[in-house]
Amino acid sequence: PKDLDGRSDLFSLAVILWELLYGERPFVEDDLAGGWTSMLEAMADRRRRDVPTAPPGTRDAIAVRLTKVLVRTMSADATKRPADGAALARELALCLNPRAWDLVHDLTTGWRDFARRYPLLALFPVNLPPFALAGPFNLWFNMTHYVPRLGEEQQRAFWQATGPVNGILYPVGTALVLWFAWPVARTLMRLNRGEQPPPDELLFARGRALVLGHGVAALGLSLWLVAGLAFPLFIHAMTGTFPATGYAHFLLSMLACGIISCCFPFLGTTWLSVRVYFPALLANSAPDASERQRLVTLGRQAGYYMFTSPVAPLLALLLVMFSGNDSRSATMILVVVAIAGFAAAYVTWQRIRADLEALAIVARPADAFGTTTESSETF
Repeated sequence: PKDLDGRSDLFSLAVILWELLYGERPFVEDDLAGGWTSMLEAMADRRRRDVPTAPPGTRDAIAVRLTKVLVRTMSADATKRPADGAALARELALCLNPRAWDLVHDLTTGWRDFARRYPLLALFPVNLPPFALAGPFNLWFNMTHYVPRLGEEQQRAFWQATGPVNGILYPVGTALVLWFAWPVARTLMRLNRGEQPPPDELLFARGRALVLGHGVAALGLSLWLVAGLAFPLFIHAMTGTFPATGYAHFLLSMLACGIISCCFPFLGTTWLSVRVYFPALLANSAPDASERQRLVTLGRQAGYYMFTSPVAPLLALLLVMFSGNDSRSATMILVVVAIAGFAAAYVTWQRIRADLEALAIVARPADAFGTTTESSETF
């Protein structure tokens, strides 16, 4: 008796809702025989062993989702049921909104299943491409528009600096991103093993998931600025001289790549967080008031990053124009990159916005749920 709580009442409520939905009981007792004690033992055994099965026939999507909620609420393991009445109310309301339902429950198939099971590995596909493109572009830009104007000794020092700077900063950046994402990955892995992390751990992991994009963006921009200082300082130390204009050139060229490594990783990582990490970390709970506000803020911030995405190619274009070299091909490439980058950022931002709108329904307070399927317009 001491183990009983409100989840027993939810079990009973689910039985009634099942009868209202299908017109029959979820557990059939027709073949039970014997005395009162043996009958109760058989009924208890059946509820521990059997899973309610919907009767055959065509069912709409809402009924399918509703069935899944009721089956889980009648689970023999009370820990698998909704935690309380508010959680059950939220699950029932999600049945009316397909996108919100899929966001929270469709986590065990396709690429979302991979990202949930291997959260650290999932960060690489959304973060490596911008860095992989920005690095070669920066090297090509410096080789074409600045390094040839240096003396022979300074050119040799530039090539000597390329290996150590890249060989240190890229692994350091990767390690820092993985370290920053580790609280999210650790809690997800515990959930994958069937464990139930304490509420404080879940809350912290969800909070880290919401700022994960900011962390990756800040690290990317910072490391490019470090490279912008490391190259001229190395050349200056090796040759004994280096012009102030060279410091400005390297800082501006690295800043352009830093913006690329800031905007696009933020959008990609944030999309991954709101699409997989945050929904998986809900773990039958609901966001609190502070998290609901952070979701709204995150939607606005994603818009700022989206509008900043064309700045980097345009900054590089200005550097090309003021470098004194007539490079029409470089100009055309940068214009195309600016347009394509903005288009990719816009599409990603739209996906983030749609997922945040669905999360707004998931995150509603229990007393705010009604019978409508509209999404919040605050994003």
